[in-house]
Amino acid sequence: MADKTKVISEKQLALLASRDAALKGQTTMQYSRKRTFDICYWVLRWGVSNPGLVDKVSGTSRLGVCQKSVLHGLFKKTKTASGGYVHGTARYIITLTKLGYAFLQQMGLDESIQPKFVNPNKIRQDKLRHDFIAQSFTFENLRDGNIVDYIPEHLNTERHKENTKIADCIWIHADGTRTGLEVELTPKFTRSLDQFIYNVCVALLDKKVDRFLLLTDRQSICDRYTALMNSGSVPLWFKNNQGRWTLKTQPFPIPKHLQDKFICIFKSKL
Repeated sequence: MADKTKVISEKQLALLASRDAALKGQTTMQYSRKRTFDICYWVLRWGVSNPGLVDKVSGTSRLGVCQKSVLHGLFKKTKTASGGYVHGTARYIITLTKLGYAFLQQMGLDESIQPKFVNPNKIRQDKLRHDFIAQSFTFENLRDGNIVDYIPEHLNTERHKENTKIADCIWIHADGTRTGLEVELTPKFTRSLDQFIYNVCVALLDKKVDRFLLLTDRQSICDRYTALMNSGSVPLWFKNNQGRWTLKTQPFPIPKHLQDKFICIFKSKL
């Protein structure tokens, strides 16, 4: 019995030590409000998220942090069309409410991000898996210290000239360099692929980003896109007087130094 009591006591001490480390000198109320600020800020920047990801962003191993914010009126929780039945899709989506934005302001939000109060009924369901993969991969790299900040596509207000690829998310590194994250789940072919690679080249040459990182769940996409980037040139397309896409006589020569700036990551489970 004494040994059992000792084990329980040691577990309790370990839990208390873990809690104190997490609090970092804050009261439980201060910690809770800071955690709530972090998840509300995340949803503000992305426009829409999902409960599982929001719980991860909260920085706690306990589930239900997102649900508490829903009950407090800071988030709106809406069931998706598939209800999570389709692989890789969330059962519910989370959007920020006006009360959630007011909470951010009360907590000292000092950025001029215009609140994006998303109407859940107008969200493109076919893009949810794509967008949540971009969010999740961004969160992982932010948590691991690979990046220090990020700019989702809808917050990228920088002016871009025609034929420039706008990344799904721009990652900002500690040294100030920028990586354009592009999630590619549906393969492109012929003209669409040519235009994609050309637009990536233009973005790199114009210094919109320092490198492009393409994330895909298909090895064939990785192989084909990389091969075209390393081919030395890419066909150029334009619309003729009849409005039909036509090939230009001369292709676009891809500068050799751009080849190393296009990185493809294959992950079978996304």
